[in-house]
Amino acid sequence: MQRTAFRIGLLDVVLVIGILSILISNGVLASGRNSIDFGSAIMSHSVFSATSFEMDGLRVFVGVANATSGAQLFVFEPIKQVVTAIKNLDGARGAWAITSDEQYVYIGTYLPAQLYRYDVTQDHLDILEKFPEAQYVWDVKKEGEQLIVGIGVGGEAILVSINLSSGKVEKYRGLSNLGYVRSVEFHDGKIYAGLGPMAKLVEIDPLTGSYKNILPRELSDDSVVYWMRSEGKKLIFSLSPSHRIFSYEPSSEHFNLLMADAVRSPVLYPSKMQAVFRGYGDFFYEFDEAKAKLSRVILSSIPTTGGDINNRILSGFTRNGLYVEYGLKGDLRQTLSLSEAGLDSSGTRPFSISAFGKQVFISERELRIFNPVTYKERYYPLFGEAKAMCVSGKALFSAHYTDAVLWKFPLSDFDLPEVNLTDQKYRLWEIGSNQNRPTSIFCSDEYVLVGTEPDYGKYGGALSVLFNSGERLVLDHLIANHTIFSITADGDEIFVGSAASGGSGAKPLGEPARIVKYNLGERRVIFDVVPGKSNRLIRSLAVIGSNVFAALDDGTLVVIDRMTGKLRAKRKNAKIIQLLRTKDGELVGTTRGSLVKISTSSFTQHIIVRARGPENFVLDSVSGDFYWIEEMKLHSISRDIVFSVNVDPD
Repeated sequence: MQRTAFRIGLLDVVLVIGILSILISNGVLASGRNSIDFGSAIMSHSVFSATSFEMDGLRVFVGVANATSGAQLFVFEPIKQVVTAIKNLDGARGAWAITSDEQYVYIGTYLPAQLYRYDVTQDHLDILEKFPEAQYVWDVKKEGEQLIVGIGVGGEAILVSINLSSGKVEKYRGLSNLGYVRSVEFHDGKIYAGLGPMAKLVEIDPLTGSYKNILPRELSDDSVVYWMRSEGKKLIFSLSPSHRIFSYEPSSEHFNLLMADAVRSPVLYPSKMQAVFRGYGDFFYEFDEAKAKLSRVILSSIPTTGGDINNRILSGFTRNGLYVEYGLKGDLRQTLSLSEAGLDSSGTRPFSISAFGKQVFISERELRIFNPVTYKERYYPLFGEAKAMCVSGKALFSAHYTDAVLWKFPLSDFDLPEVNLTDQKYRLWEIGSNQNRPTSIFCSDEYVLVGTEPDYGKYGGALSVLFNSGERLVLDHLIANHTIFSITADGDEIFVGSAASGGSGAKPLGEPARIVKYNLGERRVIFDVVPGKSNRLIRSLAVIGSNVFAALDDGTLVVIDRMTGKLRAKRKNAKIIQLLRTKDGELVGTTRGSLVKISTSSFTQHIIVRARGPENFVLDSVSGDFYWIEEMKLHSISRDIVFSVNVDPD
């Protein structure tokens, strides 16, 4: 499914202003900058979670979306097609955990970790509990007057039980000394906690307070028990990253495999709407308990939450803020932007951008393809968040979070009348090896390189290599315990920069970041150096001639010998954030206030153009033009302007 839009008024005005404006910096004309305003984009909301229930005979949704000041709760009525209430959540970054009963909605936020209760009938929001020692509330469930909440504190998995009548708070500690509670559920008088980053399924007896891990050893090779649901006599749960779904029956202590791979499972039409529920992966499922059969139903990879309306429609929200309704055969009945429904647009900063041949690929909650010549835009839903993208061999390679999955989209497919980028045929490689969040990507004619951060609470990122031949290589011990944050390459010579940290929730390592040179042909490390003892991050790398240039976390520019790794120069006041090698073999970079050209001999800087906090600096390898995001807008500057800046005058 794709959507096409023509942005005329705003972009024309910006372009005219850019052409008429003359910015003189070191005698260089910097003009012709065009922009997209992400604050007014179609996908200007990011919906974290939502739930639905009946109120006065009508279906009502309560969800959490992003806002400029943090996450906000909203109430949406599909019949009226309006947002009827909005509440701020004290600056929280987001909320994945949500559940409801007949009157209240319970919301668990992250950064900070807090538990809210919203009274829908009275339009009143209050905080039930704060968890100052934690970062995330991962899951929340309610049964009777009891709430259970999954958190993790300093690597310790903790389940919190709250009695709503008495106000008593009880914490089940020691479930794991290295982990967090990702999922929780009530079932058959017991409480269950799904743990990560080493998968455990803990059964808790609330009467005695005793608990035990019941997950068989042969199932514990996954990273996390990601999701759970009580269904009849069965407890249904999923494992990630294998995407396996199992059922467990306490009376027999029997585990049964229901689905070997939820992501690649065929999608069927539902037979009984009463048995349909939303589950793992934001998919809809139908469970036949008598036959012990679980099926994925309808085209459900896009909605994030759903409700049964008159047994004929499934509805919910896309991650980018569209309300959608599906018929039972997966036919899309209706879409409505939350902006149109009354939720103020706050803008969604893109995850990543890439440029190739006058096409700019922008990863938001959807993939947006923008042509800076015609100003035409196209939108395509994606499966997951594209954290890094590049183009190689007439295809767009996109590295997605979570589970570090590499997707491949042939550029020719974007010329088709209809294309569905969530189709699993584009899913090329789930990297595995406990990798979770892509941080960087590099494309050449011979290979694609992906740098990743490990799973939550774990240490040890990876450099993954996909060769044109189809061969795959995962170097998950290249820099012990560190995340692979930045990558550059020239032929067989690969240069990577690390972040001295593990996955989200892991304690800081307190070690300096490192730069490693790896030779693909010889399959060995050539050098491993520390450019700064107090630096914890190598932000960006570029290789030109005999030098490797590195931007460190404090803005220092470091130059090392390409062959030996020996330090050649260090400029502590450079204030460099990102580096790129131009099509002409020159070095450019960004600071917090400008785009600069850097001499590869004297290492001095010359301003190309002033820019306020430029981010996502990328090069169109075909045209040589540059693109970046500045103050929630997309900007560009031509190769000719960059080339004309003389950094080494005679």
